Amino acid sequence: MPFLTDLVITPIAGPNYRVVKDLVYRDNDGTHITVKAGFVSDGESGPEWFKDMFIEDNGYRQWAAFLHDAVYQAGLPRLWCDQLYMRALQSLNIRADDAQQLYQAVRLFGGNAYELDQDDVEKARHALSHLTIILPEKT
Repeated sequence: MPFLTDLVITPIAGPNYRVVKDLVYRDNDGTHITVKAGFVSDGESGPEWFKDMFIEDNGYRQWAAFLHDAVYQAGLPRLWCDQLYMRALQSLNIRADDAQQLYQAVRLFGGNAYELDQDDVEKARHALSHLTIILPEKT
């Protein structure tokens, strides 16, 4: 499985959660992305009725959401972040049609969240201090 560790979070103020244990993901190309303990996010966003009615939750969707939030907040290119989210969903045995619906929702409605994240210097600083990306060596 591309996620090399479990997502371990604890609730904090409001709708937010803190990552308690590093979340490590290995992307298809060998890139390792670590969301370090201490990162704060609200996890999966969007209307509950959409998620409850149309998307089966196998308990793993939050893993992809925390990974996606970290790279969004860190200011990485939006399309790359969204495509990473889709690959992460697919790696978690989310049904293909559900993964596609979640990806499409992020593409359609995530722009505002992405722009707000880009305007929040403190959020970006926090995300960058809790994110490590190791690119694969070129041979």
